[in-house]
Amino acid sequence: MSLDEDDLLIAIDRHTRCEGFVWDFSVGLMADHKVTRMMEHVVRACSAHANYHLHKGNYLRPKKLKVSKTFGTLDNEQEADDAYNQSAMTIIGDAIEWRDRWRQGKT
Repeated sequence: MSLDEDDLLIAIDRHTRCEGFVWDFSVGLMADHKVTRMMEHVVRACSAHANYHLHKGNYLRPKKLKVSKTFGTLDNEQEADDAYNQSAMTIIGDAIEWRDRWRQGKT
């Protein structure tokens, strides 16, 4: 979904819900990079293999592999659902702030 049309900012929210719980997700932001003139990853939180982690993009090196920061293992459906809700709230809810810090190289 587009969050800013004038200065392109896209939110990505992919998740799988089962019996009311989100058990697999990827929540992130992509923004227009002024130098590459492409959409680049700002930040993405995901739950691959029940491992809750965060990938932060590097504005100065947009094609560099994004090293993840692990928050821990998601041991049950409630933990996965909580992690998804927290990710959506902090990443999408604070999208403009994430983009501004990314462009300054402070994420």
